[in-house]
Amino acid sequence: MAWCPKCRGEFRDGFDTCPVCGVPLVERLSEPERPAPAAFVSDPVLLATFASERELGTARDLLSQAGIPCLTRDPGSGEYLRILLGASMFGTDLYVERSDYSRAVSALAVMDGDAAPCGEDELNAAVEEYERSGAEPEQAGPQGGPLKLLWILLAAIAVFVLVVLLTKQ
Repeated sequence: MAWCPKCRGEFRDGFDTCPVCGVPLVERLSEPERPAPAAFVSDPVLLATFASERELGTARDLLSQAGIPCLTRDPGSGEYLRILLGASMFGTDLYVERSDYSRAVSALAVMDGDAAPCGEDELNAAVEEYERSGAEPEQAGPQGGPLKLLWILLAAIAVFVLVVLLTKQ
């Protein structure tokens, strides 16, 4: 059997070139390259907030090409909206490692549109204010309170209605 090293297709004997890719076939395939494990962001700093998934995807690609690990978070009850509706009206926050912040701003400088990057002065002022306040670090994840309970209640009602409608048919 012959194999295409590009599309990894298998061909019976007699074929010398892949009809799809146009590359010469080989007897054995090498092991596929495994993607590197996701980097861990231990000291996250807000880089920007994006209103659209397209802009967020572009920013993540630019950061990945620059070798800068990042993570995203939907602020407020945006996580519940994303689960229920598939999108969040609050946008998505993009965080990077504090040590990569200036490189990340440079990497995203080619973008224009829905991103609202935090400036270096704004970041330093926020860090100083946080350190002066002596506040506890904000926990990552959904925020509590009445709005969270409202979204949970709405989700439960939606599931109940779906179950009732499906069992009547």
